[in-house]
Amino acid sequence: KSTAEECKREVDMVQLRKMFDEVAGPAGQIRVADLVKHKTRIQQVFPVLLEKFSEIDLNNTSTVSWAELEVFAGGTGEWLEYQLDQVIGLELLKQQIRQFHHSIVMDQKRRDTGHHVKVVGKYHMIFQGNPGTGKTSLARIIAQLLYRIGIIKSDL
Repeated sequence: KSTAEECKREVDMVQLRKMFDEVAGPAGQIRVADLVKHKTRIQQVFPVLLEKFSEIDLNNTSTVSWAELEVFAGGTGEWLEYQLDQVIGLELLKQQIRQFHHSIVMDQKRRDTGHHVKVVGKYHMIFQGNPGTGKTSLARIIAQLLYRIGIIKSDL
């Protein structure tokens, strides 16, 4: 399982929010300097923040907002919704991606209970369309999704 999925089971979201408010202060963002200043408190509540700061920082601003931390701690479903909310339009495709994610989660649950699950060709996709229609952006989201749920070893 991925770190994000493990965190979902281990973290108390109320305690996480309280820690976030203490560390972020009035700025509402956790910076790298805040990690150093509040290292002990962060280690008590959510040590993964220290280890995976850049992964939690979804918009690459070198800060972590509550929304980003909540998405990371909440698991892959919450992460996927956050990512899809950033995409304008393409509602049918976003619904297909949600269904794809749901089928992967269900297959993993079936495997965990001892059922045989056929996987042949399931993860093969073709993104086609005119230039500038979001093919690469959505392909990156799919790659990150497959990485986060442990299907592939790299999201590159």
